[in-house]
Amino acid sequence: MLSLSCLPQVLTPLSSRIGLKYPLVSAPMFLISNPAMLIASAEAGILGAMPSLNGRTTSDFRAMLSEVKHETDLPFAINLTIGLTDPERIKADLHACIDHGVKVLITSYGDPTEIVKEAHRHEMIVLHDVISLRHALKAQSAGVDAVIAVSAGAGGHGGTVSPFAFIPWLNEELSVPIVAAGCIGNGRQVLSALSLGAELCYMGTRFIASEECGASSAYKEMVVRADPEEIVYTDKVSGVHANFLKATLPEEGPRSRESPRKRWRDIWSAGQGVAQIKSTSAINQIVQDVMSEYHETLIKLHEMGDQSSVNEEGQHTKSLPVRQTYSPREPKEYFNLTEILLDVHLQSGKGDSIALVCPEGEWSYQALAGRVSELMEVLKSKGMRSEERVLLSVRDSADFVAGLLAIIRGGGVAVMLNPDLEVGRLKELITYSRAQVAIVEEGDPRNDYQMAQDELGVELDFIFVEGGGRREVCLGCDEIELLPCSVTHRDDPAIWLFSGGTTGRPKAIIQPHRSFLYTTERYGLGVMGYGEGDRTLSVPKLYFGYATGANLIFPLAAGGSTILFPERPTTERLFNLIETHRPTLLINVPTVINRMVNDPNASSRDLSSLRAVTSAGEALPEVLSAAWSELYDAPLCDGLGTAEMWHIFISNHPSDPGLRRAGTLGRVVDGFEVSLRDPDDENREVEVGQPGLMWVRGGARALGYWQQFEASQRAFRGEWYASGDLMQRDEDGFYRFCGRADDMIKVAGKFASPKEVEDCLMTSPHIDECAVVGRPDEAGLMKLFAFVTLRDDATNLNEAEIVLELKQILEKRLDRYKLPKEVTVLEQFPKTHLGKISRGEL
Repeated sequence: MLSLSCLPQVLTPLSSRIGLKYPLVSAPMFLISNPAMLIASAEAGILGAMPSLNGRTTSDFRAMLSEVKHETDLPFAINLTIGLTDPERIKADLHACIDHGVKVLITSYGDPTEIVKEAHRHEMIVLHDVISLRHALKAQSAGVDAVIAVSAGAGGHGGTVSPFAFIPWLNEELSVPIVAAGCIGNGRQVLSALSLGAELCYMGTRFIASEECGASSAYKEMVVRADPEEIVYTDKVSGVHANFLKATLPEEGPRSRESPRKRWRDIWSAGQGVAQIKSTSAINQIVQDVMSEYHETLIKLHEMGDQSSVNEEGQHTKSLPVRQTYSPREPKEYFNLTEILLDVHLQSGKGDSIALVCPEGEWSYQALAGRVSELMEVLKSKGMRSEERVLLSVRDSADFVAGLLAIIRGGGVAVMLNPDLEVGRLKELITYSRAQVAIVEEGDPRNDYQMAQDELGVELDFIFVEGGGRREVCLGCDEIELLPCSVTHRDDPAIWLFSGGTTGRPKAIIQPHRSFLYTTERYGLGVMGYGEGDRTLSVPKLYFGYATGANLIFPLAAGGSTILFPERPTTERLFNLIETHRPTLLINVPTVINRMVNDPNASSRDLSSLRAVTSAGEALPEVLSAAWSELYDAPLCDGLGTAEMWHIFISNHPSDPGLRRAGTLGRVVDGFEVSLRDPDDENREVEVGQPGLMWVRGGARALGYWQQFEASQRAFRGEWYASGDLMQRDEDGFYRFCGRADDMIKVAGKFASPKEVEDCLMTSPHIDECAVVGRPDEAGLMKLFAFVTLRDDATNLNEAEIVLELKQILEKRLDRYKLPKEVTVLEQFPKTHLGKISRGEL
């Protein structure tokens, strides 16, 4: 059996949002659920639940909550039985939950509308019991976050519909997530429920036989011995149909001295899943047993799926079911990235699901696949060969996505370029890449490429597409069959990514197919919890690796969708797109976060659809994080990634406040390892709290830099990538960025960090962007020089007064040797091909 310590997380969007390790709920059970169960469940990585009425009075209930909160800050749930409880008691219990920071409420037996309103005001999640579609639709209208599908055979209050019919039915009719309840007692049943479309699994009866449960020993022993035929479904006990152990039901007929009425605590509920229970164990052991069986079953299914065969038509057939939950996959030896972005969805019958939301309309996965096939045919006609580099210079659009996937699926290597590059830079990159084919957007970019080609005297074979100028979804594409993948090895190059180039010429970083699957599994699904219900919107454009992952690969791998627009992301445009298309994830950068929080209408814009916002690409000042949190509910999750490791490997967590800390980059993502080395002795790690040079390893490491042997030798050390970033780790494992080692500037014999000065400058309400660099003054001594651009509403102010104000801010916060010799106001910053400030030009 797999050890609990080595079991990977199994995350669904709902379990990730709550902050669970596994998608299990220890269901609330009247009289016998208790604080010990809530604490043990939380420590085991699942959601424990308890009815508020298990406290005889609200005062007793508050004492129970205090007991739990004293032992754990992890999430747990409280059940409020609306229709069977005095309204004043419900109100008092709800406020007790609010006061104690309860994260999840479970409502039942009534209309949850008012509770939902109050709960959402306090950022609580509400789940509601339903036994029919009619009840489920009412609950959804009331605004609940998920419905609990109480199916036939559930312990206590149970429905009459089989979960095999009920869960898929609700999924077709509802837009909210489904929680499965009824006869779930082992890992195989958990896997079955999740494959039906549930996002959490209720287990009540299974936890009666736990050491922490408040049930009597006789009750536990009866559950262990019972079989499904000893469960009776009746309304004779409370007037509501429920399942009970037959031997504990009161006798029928008139009550007498010889046959007294039985007390509630002597009538024992249980579900038909009793046959799965063989012994009494601690909750932690039960969770280990269930999740071990879950993973062992999943492994067997994968092994079955690997036994592919070829039918008479020469097509590969597989029995592997579509994956519904997060459990990291590893690529087979021969693997193509587009398999997880297109094939899995078409093969599972989800070709009609929306993949892209563009100005011209919505593209289904099938239509996108058809456009990919069209471009694959064109690339083939141009003579593209395996591992040949193809330039892609297209604005964010369906044609960018289709072009990227067509290159990769056809065995080529995509070289993504900023479509706004000047001719001089284009000439450099055409020469550097040796590309023979380029997919280019009609309009200005087309003219620039032709000019660069003429000046170089080379012949590029162009494929011109509509890109950002497209006016309609590809007609007939949804009827074109997806062409098969070229045979690519998992270690074959798939995409060239470019270093930032902030201090010089950018380097091409060669990333293979395997890297993209690795980080999709660990960060995209494992941390951010991307799912079918997610829709993303990105500030950085798709040619930038951060957006390639967060706004394209991750949502498509999860079966979700992405919103694309070709123009510059002004704050007004972003706000309008969010309010119109209701994305769940916003992919952002600090510069634009600053503009959004300082927009005059920021507080009135509706960002309620967002469940999380990411920040990367540059350091996020803590002042911006605080300003965002004051305005919006969606957690802002800063993180760190590099093109050399493909994407983010240190991150704050969107759904678990305990794994999120403002002012930090977060903690290391599972599957990666970070080591902070002494700048003077790279073989020695620094102490906690001390800055050190970051080394990182994991399955997404690049193959190296193109035509940069010495740079590759310095950066790639066996399994490790030595980044050159100075980082600091605290005792809780949270990391802070201290600047680049090569950015640290020695002033007056002491090292100064440009980032520290930049963070101080960003506290001014007038600043849009800033950069601090070191260079010799007129006497040849190294000094710091600061450059800033102003917000639109500050451009009419007196620049001299603003500079004076900035100097006063810096003098209050910094040592004298860190003060810039000059502060210069610019109209705009010189930018690199990735849109970052070009410090080399400053």
